Amino acid sequence: MVGSIPVIDFSAYSIDRNEPDSDGIQKVVDEVHEALTTVGFLYLINHGIPEAKVDAMYSSSRRFFELPEETKVRYTSINVYEGGYDYMGKERCNLERPPDLKQTFNYTIKGDIDRYMPDKEVPELRTSIHDFWDQCAQLHERLLIVIARGLNLEENFFIKFYKGLGTESNNSILRTLYYPAVSVVKERQLRCGEHTDYGGITLLFQGSPGLEVVYMT
Repeated sequence: MVGSIPVIDFSAYSIDRNEPDSDGIQKVVDEVHEALTTVGFLYLINHGIPEAKVDAMYSSSRRFFELPEETKVRYTSINVYEGGYDYMGKERCNLERPPDLKQTFNYTIKGDIDRYMPDKEVPELRTSIHDFWDQCAQLHERLLIVIARGLNLEENFFIKFYKGLGTESNNSILRTLYYPAVSVVKERQLRCGEHTDYGGITLLFQGSPGLEVVYMT
């Protein structure tokens, strides 16, 4: 346990395996089911996404966020489903608080990638974010199978609802977030206000502490 969030070893069904470890998969299914029907969150270790892919994603997105603001705003998103940059204060996750103190870059297959991708300034971002998307999509699919098995459903029960993943028919988004230094903070303003994520599953890769989880018992 880390605090009250279970830590689950996913190695029996990691994405670098062609087939699940038959001796270990049921333990994964049981632990994920227990976590998601109690806490609602879990830490996954040994999931199979190479650390190099994660590092490349962090590095290239950091290079983008460190560009001058007048450069970044050229790639401002129309909305999150179209991809692109969101400047600090554009988003408000909790409507009862001032706008969030964060910047985001949204990647989606559905949007006009050539419009919002900063190929001139950070040419490696397109490759690293696409590769990372592909890795996350594989892990997402395996998690859906594990969840279905935990509910005694057929394995592809949830996958059929995501068959458009990676196409223009699907609204899934890969977001990178940046929290630059701030000197002025409004009363009750947070980096990211309290919220419940939309959609089915959120895969979060965190480089430093800060996320807080609240769950109902």
